[in-house]
Amino acid sequence: MDTSLAHKNARLRALLQTQQDTIRQMAEYNRLLSQRVAAYASEINRLKALVTKQQRMQFGKSSEKPRAKTERQIQEAQERISALQEEMAETPGEQYAPAQPSALRQSSSRKPLPASLPRETRVIRPEEECCPACGGELRILGNYVSEQLELISSAFKVIETQRPQLACCRCDHIVQAPEPSKSIARSYAGAGLLAHIVTRKYADHLPLYRQSEIYRRQGVELSRATLRRWTGAVAELLEPLYGVLRQYVLMPGKVHADDIPVLVRDPGSGKPRSARLWVYVRDDR
Repeated sequence: MDTSLAHKNARLRALLQTQQDTIRQMAEYNRLLSQRVAAYASEINRLKALVTKQQRMQFGKSSEKPRAKTERQIQEAQERISALQEEMAETPGEQYAPAQPSALRQSSSRKPLPASLPRETRVIRPEEECCPACGGELRILGNYVSEQLELISSAFKVIETQRPQLACCRCDHIVQAPEPSKSIARSYAGAGLLAHIVTRKYADHLPLYRQSEIYRRQGVELSRATLRRWTGAVAELLEPLYGVLRQYVLMPGKVHADDIPVLVRDPGSGKPRSARLWVYVRDDR
């Protein structure tokens, strides 16, 4: 009995020493993280000050060329700020070699993943079915849970719609279900595909020729001309919404307008040309 107690006492002392070493390592790790976060915060403040300065210069009296340069500098600074903020959000959740106690892991300031996302649970059990030290029965002591955010890439699928014709055995009358409506007449493009294309182009700023290359890698040939034709058809479908937005903008009677030059690729020539965007904003003041 005394030998057993001494053995357990030695094991507990060794476990305590291991935990103390882990705590010291974590304290040093947290100190380094704090230094990194402070450096990120300093860089973000500097970039925000730069953005404010460039915005004041942008709305002053200037030619279009310096103005375009200022807009690029503002965009680059804002992208850098977003990247730093993402790194700051991910920094507390970086991998750390020693096993961390549950209470310390929960102290992370990282935002929890949305509960609305679908979840897949994977249980990794030890290979041992019994205690490798004494052969005794193993019981559950605790459960360490970690989360990993994964992206399932979009995939194409073909929806085949079958409409059987039924004929009456007595009078030969034929019936058939009507064909379902399509977003674009005589086109095989589904509504989800069309929404994906225009969102990637106008919200994600992904040109049609790049989308065509992406789809080709996925095994589907969609030429740039086809994507452009579909985009134009979607614009026609959204024309009623455009009318409502136009009425909303013009309703107050006071409208601000801006003329923005944009360089676009000219198909065939290989050279960019200058195009223009006219932006209108209503004034509710």
